[in-house]
Amino acid sequence: MAELLPVDSWLQDELHFFVFRLHPPDGTELAEPPLAVFAMHPASKDPLSGVVVTSSPNGEAAEVTDLRDPANVYTAPLGL
Repeated sequence: MAELLPVDSWLQDELHFFVFRLHPPDGTELAEPPLAVFAMHPASKDPLSGVVVTSSPNGEAAEVTDLRDPANVYTAPLGL
């Protein structure tokens, strides 16, 4: 992680979401640094979900990797 404190957090539908900035892999130049996003429920100490979101070099799309199943990767357009 690039920072120990979340860069964003919010509460939605009784779930707490936390966003952490990560270091780019291998010093790769990216439009935005990769982010880790975790969803937590107050009744559980373990995350319900976690993903890493890495923008493409041109910033038009992002690769999303499920941390529980790293083989589960998909690309999503960024609506900037």
